[in-house]
Amino acid sequence: MYNSALCSIHACNKTELDKAPKNCPSLDEKMKKIKEVYKDEEIFKIAKVSALVVSDGYGEKARLEETTDFGKRCQYKSIAIAFCVGLSNEAKILNKVLSYNRFIVNSVICKNGGIYQKILLI
Repeated sequence: MYNSALCSIHACNKTELDKAPKNCPSLDEKMKKIKEVYKDEEIFKIAKVSALVVSDGYGEKARLEETTDFGKRCQYKSIAIAFCVGLSNEAKILNKVLSYNRFIVNSVICKNGGIYQKILLI
């Protein structure tokens, strides 16, 4: 079982996999195959732009600034957001910020389709 959330070593971030805990997902044999995914042009672009955004001042900008920067660098015209009904006010603000930054915003709420928890708990 993997549990990166509880890892305090972060050997993967330092590329020191010899120091990684035994249950580190970076040590899984499947990782070799996963790296093949980066040969896809769009996936490579996303990874590269993400790395550029991080290298241009990680931790200096708010996540929302990083997100809009990422979207602009990828030349995306639209962004979709999915949110829980409990975050409706925050979703409105996010929608406004993204729209202000000239993205077409599509959004969907967790209760979309009228499927409520009551029918799921029968």
